[in-house]
Amino acid sequence: GQPAEGPRRYHREDVTTVLSDAEAVRILTQTVHMLMELRLYRESSRLVQLCLRFIPWPKPLEASLRLLTVAVAFNSANYVAALDVVRPLCLEKPYSFAVWSLYNRVDVKTGSTTRNYKFLMRLLAAYPHSAPIMILAGNSAFLSGQMAAAQAEYTQALRYYPNDPFLYFLLGLSILHRVMLKRTSGTERHALVLMAFAFFQQYAQRRHKPDEVFYNLGRALHQLGLFHLALPLYERSLRAAAQAPSVLRAAPGGPEAAAPPSMRLEAQYNLALIHREGGERAMARHILWNNILV
Repeated sequence: GQPAEGPRRYHREDVTTVLSDAEAVRILTQTVHMLMELRLYRESSRLVQLCLRFIPWPKPLEASLRLLTVAVAFNSANYVAALDVVRPLCLEKPYSFAVWSLYNRVDVKTGSTTRNYKFLMRLLAAYPHSAPIMILAGNSAFLSGQMAAAQAEYTQALRYYPNDPFLYFLLGLSILHRVMLKRTSGTERHALVLMAFAFFQQYAQRRHKPDEVFYNLGRALHQLGLFHLALPLYERSLRAAAQAPSVLRAAPGGPEAAAPPSMRLEAQYNLALIHREGGERAMARHILWNNILV
């Protein structure tokens, strides 16, 4: 008898006789999205894997298909498989914020953010000037309670992005958590509080979203137990949220888009906590009943 033939490896010309490479990928992407809408995740994953395995694509299109594999795995809640695909992409583009943002989104879902700290540190040793890796390593150290390490990573990233408001915020936050540690002495605690709020002030000057800024400043003071200072900042956050537009217009005559979410509910809830701590339980119930409870 004839020996069994193995899987045929197609040439791109077999697929692109009528369609260009880009058109073929576009149709494949649309098909996969339709399969995902029908919750046929296994079939959509299999389709992309077969196309990657048996059809040699140009590098950019191959990268697009690999990202499509991540999307399928993510939407099917197979986060470990998605992370396995994203990691090689991170090695190929270690300076890309888009790729590392995707990595972070998947990594958070796996619940292994702190365990992946070693992976990030190995990459940082290989790419010591990659700000995205510095920031993610700082986040991982932060979540594992290593505030000094987180502060060091954020400080390094700040050298490359000195005007990024969130780096100042993360620095202030990591220092503030050091303030709350029992082993921090009184003298050191005072110095750290001043340092934290110096960074928060830099964040406030660069972040043009008043409700978020006032909320975060109030939350920092709230964490320190300075309720009399936190309360007016929460109220300013609520006033700023009330004045913010509910929709955003990209350009004259352009489509409307929903405005970024405000900190209204968080500010109201924390206001209720402060009133309850002060013995004003009726006021706390009033705030919760009229603004929080559904």
